[in-house]
Amino acid sequence: MLRSLRERIKGLAIEAQRDIISSAIDMIPGTEFVSNVTQEGRLTMCESCEHMDKKTRKCKICTCFIDETTRILKLPLLDVEKCPKNKW
Repeated sequence: MLRSLRERIKGLAIEAQRDIISSAIDMIPGTEFVSNVTQEGRLTMCESCEHMDKKTRKCKICTCFIDETTRILKLPLLDVEKCPKNKW
């Protein structure tokens, strides 16, 4: 029971991190986003990649949340618009 509680808390913490990052990205001036079709294609590639942690939906290479990174075309001052393995 304690183990399942820890897992649940960890899952909630990861979800909170993802929500904070998503909100922060949306507020950065000059941020540009890809189309839904492009994001879907990127997500498909990430989901089939051996470097994606399926439980947290984070990349094991760059530690990004793939649901956020795959929607970015341009993010000023940060180099997160592409896959670190050049898959997209």
